[in-house]
Amino acid sequence: MTMTDLTGYIASTMVLLTFMTKDMRNLRVLAIFSNIAFITYGTLVWLPPVFCLHLLLLPVNALRLREMLIVESCGSTVPSSRAATEIFGAPPPSR
Repeated sequence: MTMTDLTGYIASTMVLLTFMTKDMRNLRVLAIFSNIAFITYGTLVWLPPVFCLHLLLLPVNALRLREMLIVESCGSTVPSSRAATEIFGAPPPSR
């Protein structure tokens, strides 16, 4: 088995683990590592669809994890729209 094959199996195993995870924080952490593994695999084998998909999913998972950690650190349940406003700022006023 080559290093490239091993990278693909590791990435696939991480996806399987995300489907078995019940805690959302752990799911996001595993998804981030899975994205990194698939980006590596997509680069090594040169599979642009795999590479591009996980390159787009990586910041999504990172932002969602950050949002969850901010809400948890507040110590109270904050509606996700308010949490998003705290992270990204208020939307521009409509005209």
